Amino acid sequence: MESGQLTDQETWDIELWNVIMGGWSAHIDYLEQALQNGANVAKVLHGTSPLCLQLCSVNVQESKVELLVKYGAKSKDTTEEKKMFRTYIQNFKPGMLQFLFDKGVFEYLEIEDFTFALHYLAKTCQPHSVHFLRICIFKAIAVGIDVHEVMTSIDSYGKTLIHNAVNGTGQERRPAMIRVLIMNGADSQQQDRQGHTPEECAIIIKSNTRQKMKHSIHTNWLCPGSNEIISVLQENRVKLEKIAEQRRIAFAMGQHDHLGSGSILNSLHPELMSEMFYAYNAST
Repeated sequence: MESGQLTDQETWDIELWNVIMGGWSAHIDYLEQALQNGANVAKVLHGTSPLCLQLCSVNVQESKVELLVKYGAKSKDTTEEKKMFRTYIQNFKPGMLQFLFDKGVFEYLEIEDFTFALHYLAKTCQPHSVHFLRICIFKAIAVGIDVHEVMTSIDSYGKTLIHNAVNGTGQERRPAMIRVLIMNGADSQQQDRQGHTPEECAIIIKSNTRQKMKHSIHTNWLCPGSNEIISVLQENRVKLEKIAEQRRIAFAMGQHDHLGSGSILNSLHPELMSEMFYAYNAST
């Protein structure tokens, strides 16, 4: 081989990068040909792996990502992997997240990565956000992440997951998001840094929206999902209050000499039982 002449390996490596950097104009058949002829999917160019460049592109082409992964493409290190995950979540291209998890592309994610993803999905609430959120939660559970810590986390703006789900665009999709968050352990009574629960914030947002509508001819202030959001949060609060009441009654029955499991007092109205519980506590 003459000096300066490229080897076959180098030629196919260049072809691979030409396709990756060529965007939509570069046909996937050229990428497959390069890979079949031994192009190195791990070759780093300007500090970036081929998979990272493709996944982090605003115009990511899922068919190219699938082909790269099929031939063993990975991130060059854990830092790049985290960057790929967060950027992919923000670019929001539905359909591939489960595939990327299944193929081990996102292998070393930590609690802060899942926390970032869930807060972002709750805040933006795009058409596929609920689906993405479920996938992230299931993956976090599978790899041993403390999901309770994630679900009760507070972001840099002092907001919980449900606070983020309450506010923003896509109001008609937010009730479903809030329900999924609650079902997976988010606390609907948790306060933000200003001391407001999500329900209180939803009521404030609705009130502010009404005020804006009074002074505007535009209809884009309308929040079609605001009433349903408040209803979902109110229903959950009432449910939690009932559970707390039942626990207090059960505690009273277990502690009081005359409220045993065989007592006729078991048939009393729960409100009366609760009053007896408070009276008993006050006397001890």
